[in-house]
Amino acid sequence: MTRNIGRLKNVKIDRYFWKDDTQTTTWKGPVTNEASLGTLTPIASAAKLDKSNVIGQLILRNLVLLRGTYTGSGGGSATHWMLATLYTNDSDNKLSAVVANDPWTGWQVLINPQTKRVVSPANFPLADFKIDAYQAVMLD
Repeated sequence: MTRNIGRLKNVKIDRYFWKDDTQTTTWKGPVTNEASLGTLTPIASAAKLDKSNVIGQLILRNLVLLRGTYTGSGGGSATHWMLATLYTNDSDNKLSAVVANDPWTGWQVLINPQTKRVVSPANFPLADFKIDAYQAVMLD
């Protein structure tokens, strides 16, 4: 969403700097002229995603970078990032999921706000991925 900022309407997605070999990215390119990153904020292991953290930023219409860890192929812990774009509520208007884009798989995923784990798709390949921090992306 560009909020009608002319300079962002035609910015190409291929300017996103994803390094496939290291599974990392950096904050570079044309977007840095129009957006800034908030502080990386840890989320306690027992805390859920709610208005005090990720959901609060999404309510403010900010995208949110989600940092988490998962079990790597060698059995060790590895860090991974996703981009949260919105959240969903159930029929009782209770928070049901955070929607995020995963750059490694290219999939849109649903994250349980209680457990901070991917619940859909069921075959998500990053074993035990769990969010442990977030960073808001704010349009300047």
